[in-house]
Amino acid sequence: MPALDFQTLLRQERNRVRHEMDQTNNKTRSGSPRAEESEEGDQHDDDDKEDTTCVNFAARVDALLDSVMASHVQSAAPEDGDMDIMVTAAAKVVEEGEQVRHCLRARLNPEYLTRATTERDLSKHAMRGPPDGVFYVPEYISKEMEQEIMEVAHSMPVNQWVKLRGRRLQCFGGKPTENVRSFQSEALPPWIGQVCRTLMLAGVFDEEIIPNHVLLNEYEPGQGIMAHADGPFYHSRVAIISLGGPAIFRFKRRLIAEEISADSQESGPAGTVVLEPRSLIVFEGEAYHDYLHEIAAVEEEVVGGTEGTTPVLNLERLEGRINVGDRLKRALRLSLTCRRVKEEGEVKDQDDAN
Repeated sequence: MPALDFQTLLRQERNRVRHEMDQTNNKTRSGSPRAEESEEGDQHDDDDKEDTTCVNFAARVDALLDSVMASHVQSAAPEDGDMDIMVTAAAKVVEEGEQVRHCLRARLNPEYLTRATTERDLSKHAMRGPPDGVFYVPEYISKEMEQEIMEVAHSMPVNQWVKLRGRRLQCFGGKPTENVRSFQSEALPPWIGQVCRTLMLAGVFDEEIIPNHVLLNEYEPGQGIMAHADGPFYHSRVAIISLGGPAIFRFKRRLIAEEISADSQESGPAGTVVLEPRSLIVFEGEAYHDYLHEIAAVEEEVVGGTEGTTPVLNLERLEGRINVGDRLKRALRLSLTCRRVKEEGEVKDQDDAN
């Protein structure tokens, strides 16, 4: 079966579009009404024209790929008519074609991927508390990206992993200490830096506080992390991307000394969030300052608790994929916890304000 020369197809279509754009621009420059328009109006018209060109080009790419894939599917049929071989070959052509379709659009318009990401308005994903300040985005990353990240993580040398009670982890960006003055920032690996940039483009972090510290955690079935707070040395917004198996994220209210008792210590979580594979959870504000968070060290857990009374903050976002009373069996799970370590001056300013 002949190979698809997508580079040639892309070049031909790009040249066609550029030729049409040149013709359109020449006609526009020769028209007098254009010269009378305001500078602001010119800018808007140029933007509209560029967007239309991109749409037309993307449509042509789609049409080309559809026709080329169809012809290659037909040519994939073996002479002896073996249907299994034909189906396998056709599936491969379609899969490769869809991957190229996405890549061509990205190359056509460099903002294609960015635009797809930034259109996610984080406020639309806010959960109703308590606690307030929790956001959940299902399918935040693709299956392909999930697989790539997991492969990269598992290709790391074993000695780069730190084994802790209930998990193992890798730390990127440096190791924060109680004394922020002793924190030595380190450059993030390119693939980690790209994940952080994606979060910034999605509006999760402002550019000024793009994450500079990332933890890669790995949990096997039966492992978890006890209730804890992230502390004052980070900006009070955390983003966690889940990969692999599901888990339930539990928020527990932080107790002051006067409230601590035997009963209160055994109280259940104030709210839970089901972390699906490829999902994103973000928490800040009340959820960051006034609540602890944990993942139980179990091999199986019940959504909503054994009695079904524990609030599931993202139940509506699950859209029936997972329901109260369902039993979630743990599988190997990785997570990327992305945060921003504060600058020395920011910690000092906060101390002065307290």
